[in-house]
Amino acid sequence: MIDWISVWREKLGTSLWPVPLLMLLVTGVLYTVLREADGQLSAERALRSWVLYSGSGDDARNLLSTLVSAIIGMAAVVFSITIVALTLAANQFSSRLVRIYTGDIRTKLALGTFMSTIVYCLLALRAVQKDVPAADVPHLTVTAGLVLGLTCIIWLAFFLHQVAHSIMADEVIRRTARELTHSIYKLPPIERVEWIEPPTVSDLPERFAERAAIVHSSREGYVQAIEYEALLALARRHDLVIELDFRAGAYLAREGRLAAVYP
Repeated sequence: MIDWISVWREKLGTSLWPVPLLMLLVTGVLYTVLREADGQLSAERALRSWVLYSGSGDDARNLLSTLVSAIIGMAAVVFSITIVALTLAANQFSSRLVRIYTGDIRTKLALGTFMSTIVYCLLALRAVQKDVPAADVPHLTVTAGLVLGLTCIIWLAFFLHQVAHSIMADEVIRRTARELTHSIYKLPPIERVEWIEPPTVSDLPERFAERAAIVHSSREGYVQAIEYEALLALARRHDLVIELDFRAGAYLAREGRLAAVYP
């Protein structure tokens, strides 16, 4: 039987959106916690601290607005670099290597950091009113936005280095070998079973090709696994002969030949 948990774990692991989405949820929690902490922080203590932001409401709004504009520009650069890296990997090497790049946690963290910073600064803008004195500014909230902005600048430099290194031929070979080794170790152990001769064309019923109904694929993609036991039980229950022309790993087109079923 197919381990569907492993299948979905593999799909989520090679998708770009789960980690940034989780980071957005954490950003919402962080904003809520800091807003509550600002209510407990005395204005006198905040203004005397050199770590916390101590400007006026107008200055805070200008700072957050500038951060949003700058981070959006840097995020556009990050997204563009990611698309270029995926395009180079698909065109020069193989489209199957794209999943290695989309599964890289560093790429996901970079995208999530920029998206989270933009969302946080937008939320912080709602908390900062115009023409308010410095004592009424949410100091912790604005300071966290500034820290996130500085983090994005550091992440941008790191991400540029990581992408430039990842598209080199030796690094592509190294990643492919590591992925292959990891996949081999995840395979279940081979069980010793009695060998059964596979059927030949002469073993099929007469006029099989004429009478067999063709089952078409509903979508395209690579075959991840085939549940032979379930197909065998289905064939025995309904007295059918099912012919498959592919193995796991083959690519099937939409509306292509999936199986031939003989009553």
